[in-house]
Amino acid sequence: MIRKKEECNIEYREHMRDGDGTVKLTNLIVSPEELCNKGRLFSRITLEPGTSIGYHVHEKDSELFYTRERN
Repeated sequence: MIRKKEECNIEYREHMRDGDGTVKLTNLIVSPEELCNKGRLFSRITLEPGTSIGYHVHEKDSELFYTRERN
């Protein structure tokens, strides 16, 4: 699958999982079917200074992080 940047849906979530501030999600998939129902969320999540995602537990799935510092 190839998806262009302008085809990605952007959404903002305030206090994601009871975290601080507003988190920006650039959704790279439209639905779980695009991942053969093997995943729920595949997004680039941007956390500006002072924002966070609240503590949460993954019992039946896992979470992967790739971090990049801004210059």
